[in-house]
Amino acid sequence: MEVLEEIIINYCDDSKYFIIFDELDEDYKDFPSPEEKEKYMSMLTSLFKAVQDIISISDSYDKHILPVVFLRSDIYDLIKDSDKNKWNESVINLEWDTTQIKRMLAHRICVAINENDLPFEEAWNILFKDQPIRMGHRKNIKMELYNFIERSTEMRPRDFIKYIKECVILANNRSEKRISPQIVKDADDNFSEYLKDETIDEVYAVLPEINEILGLLSTIRKQSFQFDDFEMEYNNLINRGVVQKRDVRQILLILFNVGVIGNEPLMKGQTIFSFSKKRPRFNYTETIRVHRGLFKALQIF
Repeated sequence: MEVLEEIIINYCDDSKYFIIFDELDEDYKDFPSPEEKEKYMSMLTSLFKAVQDIISISDSYDKHILPVVFLRSDIYDLIKDSDKNKWNESVINLEWDTTQIKRMLAHRICVAINENDLPFEEAWNILFKDQPIRMGHRKNIKMELYNFIERSTEMRPRDFIKYIKECVILANNRSEKRISPQIVKDADDNFSEYLKDETIDEVYAVLPEINEILGLLSTIRKQSFQFDDFEMEYNNLINRGVVQKRDVRQILLILFNVGVIGNEPLMKGQTIFSFSKKRPRFNYTETIRVHRGLFKALQIF
């Protein structure tokens, strides 16, 4: 620490220095032993302690050194340290709501068409027809195109960009100048496959049998199900030697953390996903619901 302090004092001027730590979850995986997992978590804990020390030293000498650590919230929650509450003062949760997403989309659309910044509705209507999607048995349910797209995403900017790109590809193939409600509905198929692939990429390191687990949801073939339904089908996979035995609750928690499933409380019309509420907790006793964006890829109707 003395060496680090000497470097800060002697070599840092009045400029602002940002030290970025990213992709730390690359080494978060299905650890072969509890010792390996403990080692990984200890290294993360040491990193956060070092960050606090750097901030303290730089403040003492009126320097501007700003370490920034990017880490998935589910991994951060696993860190146990007596000083963790003090770190929370510096924690910023990166969350997107509808207003922020619309602002981002308006900006991206304007940049793409070389327009000055426009309000969301104006920018949106340059790409999309001002018509709702009709749904239901008699097509008497109406939904705005943006809302239809949003409910298939996990409220990440890249999800919206991907969905709109799929819409643009279909519109170009059909020689349509603006994206119609039918195109938005048709693009849902490819987007669902994208969301499934994203999930597999994100979870595979910690749950190598993620493909089989997603297949299990296809076997249940219900939008909503109970804990016992999942446990029964999972035990069938174990008995057939398809997957190794794990804690069923831990598997469901992993699926919840990455947005595959959510809770459907007794209060109808509301589903709680990890990205829809601030730091929600998964409830094993409540009805479990598969994310709508995965319906097509998992053949759930």
